[in-house]
Amino acid sequence: MRHYIESRDGKVVDMITLSTRNERNATVAMIAATKFNIERVFGIRLSNGVDMTLLNDFLKESGIYGGNYEVLTESEAL
Repeated sequence: MRHYIESRDGKVVDMITLSTRNERNATVAMIAATKFNIERVFGIRLSNGVDMTLLNDFLKESGIYGGNYEVLTESEAL
């Protein structure tokens, strides 16, 4: 929403986030399997790990979590 407002010359002065799920005891934090899938689809495999620079740059340019994909919630990551 912030990106939408600012892309139309608006100014965001405050934010709040609400989250809800219908299931009981729903997972909010991204689970390891989801993180692995994001890295598999969007990452570049290197001998010493996974380079997620392109995804992080996209998130940062969009004003999402300072460009850190690891803090996405499970539902956002799906």
